[in-house]
Formats: sequence, structure tokens, C-alpha cells
Amino acid sequence: MENHDSLFDSFPPVSAKEWKQRIQMDLKGADYNETLVWQSLEGIRVKPFYHPDNFEYLEIPVPEEAFKIRQKIFI
Repeated sequence: MENHDSLFDSFPPVSAKEWKQRIQMDLKGADYNETLVWQSLEGIRVKPFYHPDNFEYLEIPVPEEAFKIRQKIFI
């Protein structure tokens, strides 16, 4: 039986910059942001792809206390 764990090891790594350059080339002059980036109802700009390079500067706030999920029910 063949080992499929290393399937992606046979492909060279590609940076986010290389992906975006290829996408822009495929768009044949169309604007990347106007064509592929859209905004959700909450005002979040959604990109057509995300890459580990994009998360280098991502800061996620961590609450001091654990989250408490609950709901009061009045009977």
C-alpha cells in the first residue's frame, strides 16, 4: 500500500505573494480587489484565499477569564 502522507511533499512551497501574482495574471487586467475581495454583512473584507504568510501579524486577544456560555430561562 502506498503512503499518501507525503503527497504534498512532492510540490514546492508557494508563498502568498506568488499565489496573488498568479491570480492577477489569470485575471487578465481585471482589478484583484474589485473582482475577488468582497465584504460580508458585518463589514469584514473577505479575500479569495488565505495563506500561512497572512497570519504572521495576526494578534488574537485572549480573555483573562474563561468564556462562560449560559442562558437564563424563566419559568
